[in-house]
Amino acid sequence: MKRLLRKTFLGYVALMGIYVLIVGLFVNTPLSESLGLSLSFALGSLLATAIALPVGWFINRRLLNPLKEVTKAVEGFSRGDFSKRINIYSQDELGLLSMNLNQMAREMEKTLSSTAKDKNQLEALLSSMTEGVVAVDSQEKIFKINYAASQMLHLPMEKAFNRYLWEVLRNPKLTSLIREVLKEGDRRGIELTDLQIPVWSRSFTSGGRTFRIQISPIQESGKVSGAAVVLHDITDLKKLEKTRVEFVANVSHELKTPLASIKGFVETLKDGAVDEPENARRFLGIIEKHSNRLDNLINDLLNLSRIELRETPLELKRIRLLSLIKKITTNLEDRIREKNHVLELLVKPEGLELVADEPLLDQALTNLLDNAIKYTPEGGRLSISAREDGGRIELSVADTGIGIPEQDLPRIFERFYRVDKARSREMGGTGLGLAIVKHIMLAHGGEARVKSQPGLGSTFTLSFPIR
Repeated sequence: MKRLLRKTFLGYVALMGIYVLIVGLFVNTPLSESLGLSLSFALGSLLATAIALPVGWFINRRLLNPLKEVTKAVEGFSRGDFSKRINIYSQDELGLLSMNLNQMAREMEKTLSSTAKDKNQLEALLSSMTEGVVAVDSQEKIFKINYAASQMLHLPMEKAFNRYLWEVLRNPKLTSLIREVLKEGDRRGIELTDLQIPVWSRSFTSGGRTFRIQISPIQESGKVSGAAVVLHDITDLKKLEKTRVEFVANVSHELKTPLASIKGFVETLKDGAVDEPENARRFLGIIEKHSNRLDNLINDLLNLSRIELRETPLELKRIRLLSLIKKITTNLEDRIREKNHVLELLVKPEGLELVADEPLLDQALTNLLDNAIKYTPEGGRLSISAREDGGRIELSVADTGIGIPEQDLPRIFERFYRVDKARSREMGGTGLGLAIVKHIMLAHGGEARVKSQPGLGSTFTLSFPIR
């Protein structure tokens, strides 16, 4: 600072010296004797002023311009603009100040750039997460919510910001847990179904969905400043768990019934019935029937497992549909004739071809035709059709059988689901045929559909994408 003051002082001393020198020279010239002292002094002063003004302006500019530049840069810094750099004109205190301000601006630019990068990365991370994230401050007000949480909870982001969490997710257990986390700084977790989610004009639940919720404290300087609520939608997992339990129960039941019959008749034979030829033959026939049922059930379970797990890749090839359908109907011809059914084949055009795995397609159509034969009373009509429709190839198996009640249609392709359990078992069904058909279609990227009315028959359609 001393150097700057010294330069300013010397500048003004130089100006005063120039002024005095010019006035003194003008007063001491021969011209001053004829003009008089007063007039000479006045003219000398005017000349000194005329010379000193531009010199003073130059000195002032050299001193004030850097100050103006520093002031302008500092104003920019105060607005958050650190891109401005100050020109360094000297090595004095002002030059040192300019250099330090430039260094500060560079460091702040780096810090802001790093902060912006971290923020963008955090935003990208939160946006790409499949889990919902809701962050609240120490007052339980929401200051962050990601897209996944917004979608899960059907909650617009702008509606959630700066609202209390208990306004957005109304559940006493959740509110209590968050308060515990904010108070004690420990993690908490809970599973909840049907969260109450208000939309401030109406209130609705999360639609039967189940969430596993993890609540973690947000720490700042060793203190809990908020909490992060992470929501995992486990609805599908719960459904799979329920399906697995039902599947195990169904398999156990399906295995237990024939095994109990086999065991009972074997014990009867051991107790003496083996010495009664007529009864023994009848009992052995029943044992054989239930053994075949067990064998069919196990084979269907293995087939379904292989198709679901895609253990064997599809062997896709071009199949002439009319030839395949004729082969399938020939294999089931005796059963069709036995029930006096009329079978119609409709393939348009006759040369229609489909790219698929032939053994799996054969199995799917055989299962559908076998069911049509089983559940159509004697003298019924059956049809198999194939056509190209809207960029897809559709195969349909229709019958005039007993049909399926409307309430059973959504579940007809589930494992072991039977409309009439007793009748289905009596006819030798395993309850897996339509589930196998569904998974064969999924493996081909297609879909299986059904239309049916009780007493009017059913139509099962296999829809394949054209490859």
